[in-house]
Amino acid sequence: MFFSNCRRSVSALLFATGLTGVTPTLAAAPLADWQAQLYQHPKVQAAQQQAEALLWQSQQQQRGLYNPELSTSVEREGQHTNYSIGVQQTFDWSAQHDVRAEQASLLQQLAQAQYLTAVSQHAHSVLSRGLDWQRAQQRYQLLTQQQAFIQQAMQLAEQRFKAGDLGELDLQLTLLNLNQQRQVTAQAFQQLQYAQAELLSQLGQSTLDKWRLPEVFFTFNPSMLAREQHWQQHPQLSVSRLQWQLLRSDSDWQRTQTRVNPTFAIEAGESGDETVLGLSMSVPLLLTNDFSDSVKAATQSANAAEQALLAEQQQWRHRVASQLTSAQFVQRQWQQWQTTAAASQQRSRELIEQAWRANELSTSNYLTAMQQWLESQLAGAELNHAQRQAILDWQYSSGQLTERLTPPALRGPTNATKR
Repeated sequence: MFFSNCRRSVSALLFATGLTGVTPTLAAAPLADWQAQLYQHPKVQAAQQQAEALLWQSQQQQRGLYNPELSTSVEREGQHTNYSIGVQQTFDWSAQHDVRAEQASLLQQLAQAQYLTAVSQHAHSVLSRGLDWQRAQQRYQLLTQQQAFIQQAMQLAEQRFKAGDLGELDLQLTLLNLNQQRQVTAQAFQQLQYAQAELLSQLGQSTLDKWRLPEVFFTFNPSMLAREQHWQQHPQLSVSRLQWQLLRSDSDWQRTQTRVNPTFAIEAGESGDETVLGLSMSVPLLLTNDFSDSVKAATQSANAAEQALLAEQQQWRHRVASQLTSAQFVQRQWQQWQTTAAASQQRSRELIEQAWRANELSTSNYLTAMQQWLESQLAGAELNHAQRQAILDWQYSSGQLTERLTPPALRGPTNATKR
């Protein structure tokens, strides 16, 4: 009961002195510099190469489907040498070229959408890892500061014990608290190293010297909120939409297989002493296979992709709305935390230490007060991280993050042939 009453008195003391917020001290990074570094990462480079491969595939789709065929023959018949030369060409009477032209256009759009999706996902990953690194930094700094204060308290406790102002039990409690703090600080340092390694792997560099998070991705503004429905143009949804359209176009392609394309041939030559000139036409007969099953299969695949797209759009719509509500709520919580913790944290520590030095607080209560102070600061750091992560997630899902990105243009077949 006595300890409980002391703990309540400590809480009252902390509330009276107030606590300060843990605000990030990192300066904003120039967006252009940050993006230039982002686009050099191997993941982004790989996505660019894959997108350019699709552009080449699109170029191929726009070329003619049937090449002319050349045939020749030579034979000896008695004293005569017979020869002939002919050319044949299959004609596209089933509108296959139109279908391939449509697919070429869709592939071009898909290349752009997949490239922008990869860039957006990598940007979101880098920013998230940056927030984790920033949080780990704040946590390690707080715990290191706490350990330094307890170390000072241990030195003072030893002096007071020698002077007879402090009992051996209080001295041992301080030592136990210091040892525990050392273990917690060591864990925080390990977490910081892990967060740093994760961030460096996403950045593709070996140091974080002078690296800063671009703050533009962690704020709201009225224009962003006014374009809440812009999420429908998110590149990841565009990829799903284009893949569905390609499957639908494939069903059109399979349908062209059910119609015949004639082949015309012309042949000229000499047989004996006579000149020979011939014209022929061949038409495939769809007797054993009319390809109707392929049409049905392609149509079903397109229908399935359409339903999957509708489900993804519905899920995305609710995700964006939920993330916006969550971000706004956590931001209000963070702002309220800052309001209630407006006073200087240094002043809070000084008052707690003064109360202990003046024997107004026992050593156990002093250590409890310092732990509560630390937990409040850590809670503030976690709340700040949560609200920034929530805003970032909403910016990504709503398409706001993607709009700010300006990745290098894809080098299409025309430019590639000039290299």
